[in-house]
Amino acid sequence: MVDVYFEMLMNSVHSVQTQRQYTRTFVMFLKYTGLKNGLDVIQLEPKRLTELIIEYVLHLKNAISPNSLPTYLYSVKSFCEINDVELKWKKIKKFYPPKVKASGQGAYSTEDVRKMLATQRKLNNRALIHFVASTACRAGAVLDETPNRPLCMGDLRDMPHGCQMVTIYADSVEEYRAFLTPEAAIALSDYHEERKANGEIFTQDTPVFVDKLGHPMNYSSVFSILSISAENANVRGKMKNGRYPVQTCHGFRKRFNTLLKLDNDVNDNAIERTMGHKNGLDGSYLQITDERLFEEFWKGVSELTVDNTARDQIKIQELEQTNSEVNLEMIQSLQDQIHTLTGQTNPKDYTTDFKKTLKVLESTKQLEDITLEEQMKLLSVKQKDLLLVQLVKQLS
Repeated sequence: MVDVYFEMLMNSVHSVQTQRQYTRTFVMFLKYTGLKNGLDVIQLEPKRLTELIIEYVLHLKNAISPNSLPTYLYSVKSFCEINDVELKWKKIKKFYPPKVKASGQGAYSTEDVRKMLATQRKLNNRALIHFVASTACRAGAVLDETPNRPLCMGDLRDMPHGCQMVTIYADSVEEYRAFLTPEAAIALSDYHEERKANGEIFTQDTPVFVDKLGHPMNYSSVFSILSISAENANVRGKMKNGRYPVQTCHGFRKRFNTLLKLDNDVNDNAIERTMGHKNGLDGSYLQITDERLFEEFWKGVSELTVDNTARDQIKIQELEQTNSEVNLEMIQSLQDQIHTLTGQTNPKDYTTDFKKTLKVLESTKQLEDITLEEQMKLLSVKQKDLLLVQLVKQLS
């Protein structure tokens, strides 16, 4: 038989996660009080119902964390409000225990994530851990259950340096952009290649993550994989006040936020954007392009990278890029001098000339031990002129 009064409560709640939470806690309340359904609740005299709720509060005081207790009463309070049952909640709340210092506010370290990966051999589990560590997304991001829309292949977009952009909660008011580090993108690609090898055909609508039955992975699946990985790696610390120092999923978000905000080069507003936060007026008026957002993410990508070898490769890539830019600056300076000597006042495009000049300098071994700028300082004015003339002749 349908409990129409409880269904009224469910229809007033839009979040699937909240519906599940309300269902669980309301059933707990019914079980403790001996009531069968919503009809039994609304048929009680307000005074008697108030007494039962206070008894339930006193029972919960000895069973759960004081900070969590109010969440167990949200469903009962909302049920009463939706069904026009007026109670003195101010009186009831006086029996709530005082809150204690919050636990569960810690973050995973990079070493913790490395240990979690070491407990997993399955490519799907490894890809999921890398995905959450890189994007700092919530566990429910893989399947937005309100419209029942999974994270799809069409929500992924290739970015420079082997990274990928991920559109979280696509086509909803909560939509935002996050990014995968090169190692996370590789881990995800390996997982997808395994699925393709097993005969799965990929399209833009293919779920990024699937469960054992091939269905889109949901919140429960994500939580289970991360919870088991953290437990096996023993990285959550000792429980206190009914909670671990590090929350199963939120510990990844704490890590992401901490690492990037400790890097003074990364814009704080960009960090908030990539975590799906909306900060006051900045959240509404500050518009950042995907490319600009990625530039900020890339500044902190080495810190987010889990594997030491992958981090070293990123640092090498950054050094090569820096050296390349320095060489081009020196070449442009030399090229300007060449055009001055030859009387060219409006050269059309230096790009090709730069490459040719670089080849000439490399062939004459001028880029080996001493920088070009230092070598030029050692030459006399006449020697510089002769060198520039020779370069002009070879480039013409």
